[in-house]
Amino acid sequence: MDTVNLYEKIAVVKKAVELTSKFPPREIQLLSILILMNPEENKGRLAQINTGEGKTTIVAMLATLKALEGHCVDVITSSPELAKPQSIHQENFYNLFNLTVSHNGTDTIDIKERYNANIVYGAASDFQGDILRDEYSKLGTRNGRKCDIAIVDEVDSMLIDGKNHIVMLSSPMPAMDHLEPLLAAIWIQIQQVAKCIQEIDGQDYYIEHSDIFNDDGTVKSDIIEAAFPLETSKEEFIKKATENHIRKLIRDVKHLPDTDKEIPEEYPEIKIPKHLRQLIVESQLIKWIDSAIYARYQCQNNQHYVLRNGKIAPVDASNTGIVQENMHWNDGLHQFLQIKHGAKITAESLTTNFLSNVTYFQKYGSNIYGLTGTLGSEKAQELLSKIYHVDHVIIPPFRKKQYQELTPIILKNENDWHENIIESSMNKLNNGRGVLIITKYIKEVDEIKSRLNKIGYDSSKIKTYRTEDESNSIEEDMKPGEIIIATNIAGRGTDIRANKIEQNGGLHVLITFLPPNERVEQQNIGRTARTGNKGTGQFILLEKDKDNYEQLKAVRNKREEDSIRTAETEIEKVTIKDAIFKEFCNLLTSIAGNHMTTDITTKIKARAVEDRFSIWLKLNEQTITTNTKEEMLKKFNLFQQKILNDKERDTLIENAYFYILIGNEYLNEKDNVKNQDAIDQYTKAIELDEPFQANAYYNRGYARIDLYGKKCKKYIEEIDKAIDDFKQAKRIIEDNFEPMLHIIQQASNSEAISEQIIHKMALFNVQKNTIELAIGTENSTDIEIEELEKQKNLRSEDRTQIQEQINNLKDNKQLRENGIIGQARANKQNIEIEHLEIEKALPEDQDIKLYNTEINEYENNGFRGCFKIKKIKPIDWWSVISVAALGIAQLVSGAALAVFSLGAGASIGMGLMFEGVSDLITAVKDGIINRDFSWATYGIQKAISLTVSLVCAGFGAIKNAAKTVVVGVKSFGQGLTTTTVKTGWKIVAKSIGISLAKGVGEELAKELIGYGVNKTLIPLITEEIMKRVEEPIQNALLTNNCVKTMLELDAKNRNSKYESLIKIKAMELLNSREHQSALKAITTGIIKGIAKRKVSSFSALLTTYEMAATLHELERFVPNFISKLNEQIEKIYKEEKIEEIISQHEYKSQQKQQQYEVNKQSTIDNNKKIKTNIKEENHQNDMSTFTMDRSDNDIGSKNVQEEEQIKLNRENTSPDGLCRILATNVSAHMCNIIQHKLIAPITHVGIHFGMTKITAELDRNLQEQIGHYQSEKRIEVSQDIDQHYRLSRSYKRGSENPEALAKAGKMVEDIKNDGEAGLPHLGSLSDAVGRPIKVYNKKGELMRIIGKKKGGVPVEIQYHKPNKDNPSGHWTLPGGKEPVVNNSGKNNCLFNVIAEQTKIDSNQLRADTAIRMENSKAILANQAFDIMRLEQYKQSALTMGGVKLQGQTIYFDDEEIDQLIKLAESGFNKREEAPRDLDIIRAQDDKGKQVVISKHHVIPECQVREDFKDLVKQYRNDRNGLKRELIKYINHENNAIAKERFINVFKLKDSSKVTNRPELVVAEIQNSVSWHANNFRIGPEGALRNDDPTKRETPFGIDFPVADKDTKVCLNQYIKRKTDGQVDILCTLNKLPNNVNNFAWKLGRHGKYEVDPTNKIGKTSHFYKSKRPEDSTFNPFRSK
Repeated sequence: MDTVNLYEKIAVVKKAVELTSKFPPREIQLLSILILMNPEENKGRLAQINTGEGKTTIVAMLATLKALEGHCVDVITSSPELAKPQSIHQENFYNLFNLTVSHNGTDTIDIKERYNANIVYGAASDFQGDILRDEYSKLGTRNGRKCDIAIVDEVDSMLIDGKNHIVMLSSPMPAMDHLEPLLAAIWIQIQQVAKCIQEIDGQDYYIEHSDIFNDDGTVKSDIIEAAFPLETSKEEFIKKATENHIRKLIRDVKHLPDTDKEIPEEYPEIKIPKHLRQLIVESQLIKWIDSAIYARYQCQNNQHYVLRNGKIAPVDASNTGIVQENMHWNDGLHQFLQIKHGAKITAESLTTNFLSNVTYFQKYGSNIYGLTGTLGSEKAQELLSKIYHVDHVIIPPFRKKQYQELTPIILKNENDWHENIIESSMNKLNNGRGVLIITKYIKEVDEIKSRLNKIGYDSSKIKTYRTEDESNSIEEDMKPGEIIIATNIAGRGTDIRANKIEQNGGLHVLITFLPPNERVEQQNIGRTARTGNKGTGQFILLEKDKDNYEQLKAVRNKREEDSIRTAETEIEKVTIKDAIFKEFCNLLTSIAGNHMTTDITTKIKARAVEDRFSIWLKLNEQTITTNTKEEMLKKFNLFQQKILNDKERDTLIENAYFYILIGNEYLNEKDNVKNQDAIDQYTKAIELDEPFQANAYYNRGYARIDLYGKKCKKYIEEIDKAIDDFKQAKRIIEDNFEPMLHIIQQASNSEAISEQIIHKMALFNVQKNTIELAIGTENSTDIEIEELEKQKNLRSEDRTQIQEQINNLKDNKQLRENGIIGQARANKQNIEIEHLEIEKALPEDQDIKLYNTEINEYENNGFRGCFKIKKIKPIDWWSVISVAALGIAQLVSGAALAVFSLGAGASIGMGLMFEGVSDLITAVKDGIINRDFSWATYGIQKAISLTVSLVCAGFGAIKNAAKTVVVGVKSFGQGLTTTTVKTGWKIVAKSIGISLAKGVGEELAKELIGYGVNKTLIPLITEEIMKRVEEPIQNALLTNNCVKTMLELDAKNRNSKYESLIKIKAMELLNSREHQSALKAITTGIIKGIAKRKVSSFSALLTTYEMAATLHELERFVPNFISKLNEQIEKIYKEEKIEEIISQHEYKSQQKQQQYEVNKQSTIDNNKKIKTNIKEENHQNDMSTFTMDRSDNDIGSKNVQEEEQIKLNRENTSPDGLCRILATNVSAHMCNIIQHKLIAPITHVGIHFGMTKITAELDRNLQEQIGHYQSEKRIEVSQDIDQHYRLSRSYKRGSENPEALAKAGKMVEDIKNDGEAGLPHLGSLSDAVGRPIKVYNKKGELMRIIGKKKGGVPVEIQYHKPNKDNPSGHWTLPGGKEPVVNNSGKNNCLFNVIAEQTKIDSNQLRADTAIRMENSKAILANQAFDIMRLEQYKQSALTMGGVKLQGQTIYFDDEEIDQLIKLAESGFNKREEAPRDLDIIRAQDDKGKQVVISKHHVIPECQVREDFKDLVKQYRNDRNGLKRELIKYINHENNAIAKERFINVFKLKDSSKVTNRPELVVAEIQNSVSWHANNFRIGPEGALRNDDPTKRETPFGIDFPVADKDTKVCLNQYIKRKTDGQVDILCTLNKLPNNVNNFAWKLGRHGKYEVDPTNKIGKTSHFYKSKRPEDSTFNPFRSK
């Protein structure tokens, strides 16, 4: 849009208006846009646009143009209620431009998201509040949105009428409620003084009475009066008298006259919080007295304010007429009006954060665009220009106005004034016109309506518009003869549609007061003759002093000019405050950082600083009016420096309650260290302001009990301190808090204030009762008993009740007087404290919702709630340890039986483990947590469970387990020597761990599922039962007149006394044996219905036949229950004497009505003076400074009209709630039975099943481990004949099983045919050598001993498990040492090891083993299934060995050596081709040309082959010698390539055998010799060499040119030995240096290559295809 000129933009916007509203904008609207878009440079613009010209459309068009320029536009509506509908109404219009629109009022969409919109609608107060939340509270509310463009609707109201208006975020400060008694005392005093003023012969006198009471309280017969003439006005006299009295009450000697500085000791006193004292004595007291006098005598209901929803709601009568419900007047005025009308008193708020209208709009700079119907006078416009940098335009209407103003009428008499208003109105109404009467005050609306009704005018044609809530009264078109009577609110934004009366002359506006300025006057007149229509207007004024209209207007205009000048001062004052607040925000940030997102204690400290700031600001309020901004900022800097200094000294807090709040936060963390911190904070509070610190003492006592109560004996002094804290808390409540409430009650006996006081007293009583239960009441029981015994002339039933009370007091005397703490200390018990919410401590018949205000206020003062102290029953550690030890013993023995019994005792072992887990849980749950363990109960349960376990296991299992107990015992003895037994104990430990985990898991699951059942299933069952129960009970209660009457009494009393009594009786009925039996029978039917279906979802059960039948049975139960309940209700009705109570209520109501009709003076005279009474009793808010309407006349202190009192909401309680409670109780009883008799058992079974399923894999793994272990142990035991008795009969039936016999036979054949040998063969081997065999693992740890009872030195063998390099196990001598003879045959390693120690031939040992196994095949068959199990699942346990590759060592057997010798005999004549993995890569020369390269043998291949053949022949008679040479050769470190190739070719890492074809092995041996990697070099083929060895005669054809120095040494040694006939080709090949040191090649003469000895290929070179480290990436033919 930047490249488009303004006219084109307007044209597009014009079309959009036409598309969305179906009509094009008027020329005047387009003109308005043009004018608004072109203000003076660096200025905004305000436009006066007549009412009816379509301002809403102009605003939307302007907002669109600005938003399209990239601005964020805030459209500021005249009220919050208009923001949302206007934004929604314009949404389609904005969408055409892809612009988003929202509002900042109440909505479900997050406010941060709404502030992302291009255009936001909202009232100024909402924008101000969000700015405070964003910039002050650091909540990010505006999401980074700046104050960019403001389009203000009704600019006059927001900028001028709101000049002294501020918005503040509600932040109630602690202790402010303690000022309420002082306000009440002021109110009482001004009335007491006023009643003593009498006028005698035109002179006002103060009548002083002597004390009118005798010592016995009777009135004196001779009362002496003294009259003193007033030297000042009555108002000044009352003010001065009140000030002196109040200063005495608060002991403010400094500000008292010298004559009054001596205050009698007996003079009553009102204490005020220490941190507020300066504020009160130096600033607020005088303001409060002024406010009290004004509230009492001048501020009028339905003029300056209205009573709405039990609250005082200010009215802006002079300007807007709006009822400002969220507005609170300051300086006590609001509180005094509350006392005046008996509304609940709210604590006065001190301003801690604020933003004025003026500063808010100034945030937009010169980007303010306003529209209004009236800009006001020239002076008003100049003020706007000066403050907001705006200019002004007046836009003419699109039609000429047809308005006629009639001659004003001025009257001096109020009655004449009203008659003229009625007469003028009727004249117009009779002509078929409509009339709008605009009054200043609401009460005048009612008066005019009343007079119209009296003359008989049709009431259906009379509409009133008293407040904005009644705006629906003018929504329809006005008809002929209709009249609207409205306050000033009708002059603002009211669009009265007068088309139907146009032909009769249009709307007539009758204004009954002279508006305070021309702007408001034009607004009122502007209600008629709109958009060119006809209309008239007239002023009918009540003025007692002047009768000239023009003079009145001149005076009014002069006042307006004065007010504008005053406004400038007020605006300057407001902007100074805003500047100070800005500095304060910076200060707060420097102290607390982003204090709204930091830890709670920092937030509280920030609140404490706010509290101090609010007091400082209030103290300097008057100074702000007389100082410049710079001077005030200097004063603030001093305050700021003091705050920063206090921060360094950690003395930021001056309001002691903040210490309590911090302490509460520490206490909530339930940490011992934090508890001590809390105690320290409470101590600071007490030291700072002790007379008000009931909650500090109370909470400190709580913290001490919480910290030290569990060790009372050790911390007896701390417990004493806690008791003293509780006593002090109670003292402050009784001596300070409660008497102050009585003062408030004297100020007003209204039912609302009385209820407020009762609620506060109830909270104090709850706190005191909590203390008394904890520490006792100190001899109060005897006093109460004495008082009860004094009562006489009682009915017999009353005497019975009193005697019961006396007996109860006597029975509980010790508990009442010593408290829980005293009793616990007497019994040497520890105690614990439990926090209780206040709601749980209030009497059941109280409606907690009615207490919310008082509870919140008291909690703001640090009250945490109540507590309950419980004596801690000591833990019976002997029982706990005993049961736990028994459990551990059962667990260990059970697990050991399951593991070591070789299967015989598995079932018994598992049973013992289950019992062990159960005992451990019992020890913890009953012994430690619940502390209610009983040996008797435990013994019975244990006997039953053990009997069941043994019976289930079977006596055969018991016998077998007993047989094998010795195995476990002896195994335990071996646990220090054999790894097999250690492994068994590890499995035992794992089994114990899993059993414990399952047991604990099941307990937790029961708790969790129980919770889930309560949340899901029980509600479904309850719902179904409620359907059958609720309606009949409801019908019964609705038709019961007794219930109706008692609930009405509850409503009048604003409690639930009778409702509670009915509930109690209903519960007694439900718990009676008769109804319990019926409920159980019905519930049993439900259970059967559930059990029969056996479906997974309980909710589905509710539709089954059985369920339906039993629920129908329930429907028959309900009438019987209702009948019994009605009998009980009637009994309550009679016993409580409801009829008498009703009569008393009616009488009191009549008396009260009569009392209101009598002048209050007569009743006050019969009371004692206020000072006497006080002495006895000592035993998001908006805020505005109210400008008082001052009069030249003195106040009228006599015959003050009785004011309307706030009435409490006393709506009758419906039986619906009671019915619901009773129905719920019935269903709850049934659900309780269902849950405990059905659901709990089923879920417990289900949990067990589920836990079993969850842990199935763990259990399976464990059982497999146990099974594998037992298999291994049974095989081990089977190796010793004399140990067979340990095996149960079930494991000795192998000979009966064909499969087992077949396996045994196969094992014999395998051992005969060179098979591997291991654990199953050790027994036969031990028998063959006649000696024990000790088996060690690779680490050298003893695994087992076979044939332990045999004599002789044990044979020691070491087993090496299979690994990734060798999948077959291997046997060696201890220490991994190979036997001398290790090549006696395939898989002979075990026999070789034993042979070396016994000197018996290894093959003979194999043969003997096979024979013995054959002879004991039955025993072998017994092991068959265990062996097969281990072969499948745990091969290593069999310790089978027969190695071909041990680690990286290659071995050859005899058959392969024989094959090699055989081949050598026939001759090695065939040339061996190079292996594939020795192929070479392609090479290039320096020019990039490919060069043919080949491998050159250093010792010719044919020569190597011949030498090898000779070597083999030498060993033809020494097979083992040749085997050793070959093994040494193939495993040599310099032959790694051949070795790796050998391993890969025969896959030695993947198979326990090399191959069954020895010829292939021999071929590979020959290959490895012919192509030793160090015996050839890479280079160009012979035809390209200058030094081809075939053309040179060298010894044995050796290629010396390619040999380096070290290689030549080896070659020369080879030549010498060969010449001497002593050559060892295998040794020579392995001595050749590694190939990586080969020379490079260079291009020599004639284009041929030759070796370059100066250039090495290097260790990083690579020309083999394989990727070994020795291979190179360096091209040997490229020069460096």
